[in-house]
Amino acid sequence: MTQPLNHVVELRDVELAFPEKKVLDGVSLAVNPLDRLVIMGQSGSGKSTILRLILGILQPTAGEIFFKQFEISRLSRAKLQQVRAQIGMVYQYSALLSSRNVRDNVALPLEELTRKSTEEIDQIVDEKLELVGLADSKRLMPSELSGGMRKRVSLARALVMDPHLILFDEPSAGLDPVISSVIDELIISLTERSKVTSIIGTHEMDSAFRIATRMAMLYHGKVIADASPEQFRDIDDPVVQQFLSGSTEGPILEGSKDAVATK
Repeated sequence: MTQPLNHVVELRDVELAFPEKKVLDGVSLAVNPLDRLVIMGQSGSGKSTILRLILGILQPTAGEIFFKQFEISRLSRAKLQQVRAQIGMVYQYSALLSSRNVRDNVALPLEELTRKSTEEIDQIVDEKLELVGLADSKRLMPSELSGGMRKRVSLARALVMDPHLILFDEPSAGLDPVISSVIDELIISLTERSKVTSIIGTHEMDSAFRIATRMAMLYHGKVIADASPEQFRDIDDPVVQQFLSGSTEGPILEGSKDAVATK
């Protein structure tokens, strides 16, 4: 079986089916070093599913998923844990532990996955919190943080292992437009400074076009478009054009229950 040589991530003809629904139907994507690939699509289209497949949380029904030279679904539990240490994850609603302060939330991967001393961990945590502009917030509890601050803590935690890849699940979820723009700019600057590849699942068009170096769109379990942001707006596909415009007129709502509300 030929393995990818130059891609950070590659999905080959990936399918994922549950008894009630086929979520992915032959998805192929190749993610190059330093890409910021934005995966777009409606709610339930499979954006988060792809991130979970890359992490090995879900197993594909068919197809292959590679992270560098590793085929994820074939790894032992121990090897998968080693590979996951090279992947940072920023969850949709930050997923901070409410009982731990900022410092301890950011330190968690280092404590669980390394044998570093407390002094070494403190130094790394301070460095990453400085990067996201929260150097003075490490003693605060999650309940004391704004939504934007929680997202930045989550980003610092994703960076503590110096990953080769960061996955973002709806990074603008729950944020107002101004703070969304701040987080977008932070994602761009940190991924460029850290020389890390990233995959971002979102349906927020402003964020998508701001962040992306590449854009792919999922529809009915398939990738129907894959292009640079500059080229994406010009794709002559009625589904893509309707999604970009947000129009209620077009193929996306045809035959769906949501179409009733537009009449």
